[in-house]
Amino acid sequence: MSNRLTQRLMRVTATDGDEYWVYQYEPEDWRLAVRRVMSDRRRKKLPVMAAAGLIKIIVTEADE
Repeated sequence: MSNRLTQRLMRVTATDGDEYWVYQYEPEDWRLAVRRVMSDRRRKKLPVMAAAGLIKIIVTEADE
């Protein structure tokens, strides 16, 4: 059995009431998750407030 099947994944979500954004990542890859959210924001795939909230959640979870 692969370790991949037993590995923990983190999932964070944001919504504006009409759309939902979901990001899933391995806990040790939280920096990559932050970069992805920031990249999506720069490409205007994600509203500012959603990006800020997701990044805050990701960093807070990484700190714990």
